[in-house]
Amino acid sequence: MIDNPDSAPFDKDTFELSDNIDWVTDNWNWVTQNHEKPEGYDAKFAAYLDGDGFYLVVDVDDPSIHQQDPVNEWASNTWMYDSMQFAFDCYGTGDASMRAEFQVGMFKDKPLLYKHAAPEISFAMVEGWHGSNTELDADKYARVENTDTGLRYKVFIPMGEMYPFQYSSNTDHLRFSLLVNDNNGTGRSYYEWTSGIGGNKDPKQFGALKIKK
Repeated sequence: MIDNPDSAPFDKDTFELSDNIDWVTDNWNWVTQNHEKPEGYDAKFAAYLDGDGFYLVVDVDDPSIHQQDPVNEWASNTWMYDSMQFAFDCYGTGDASMRAEFQVGMFKDKPLLYKHAAPEISFAMVEGWHGSNTELDADKYARVENTDTGLRYKVFIPMGEMYPFQYSSNTDHLRFSLLVNDNNGTGRSYYEWTSGIGGNKDPKQFGALKIKK
């Protein structure tokens, strides 16, 4: 479990980074599928939750960037290339069907924010909610930036997209997990912070963001 910081790591309107970011650097694990962890590969992230939504910035040290073919691929295949995935346990019960899962990467030469999974319950009265397999407004909510050492992902998820999770005075934590996918041209392996996304979809393995009262 990590503590919710005192402030967001970036401005959700301008995406300008904060001067004081609480980076999380531990508890990462490399999962080999097509290749071993490249020399120099690493990642860190900062997360923040308030009544507006969830903020996430991930810095990846990656010596070889490989993003998907803008002509021959689909938005839903972003996870197969250099990209980021993260998910919330919306009820906190460990039920995979009650998770919200997202992908962030480059698609057709611009950032993509893709909602891969959402709880299949009635949301007719919830403003700003979208169901599974939906491209969200990346221009408004996501950035994918090149850095001197690799890539930086920034994403803001409005509270409506996290429903049925609700932020209130009784909320003491949010269960979530994240990973970064690495494709060096021969296929995908990934680097995860806690488990429950890249292999089996199992929110019981998620980590947690502790909310200060």
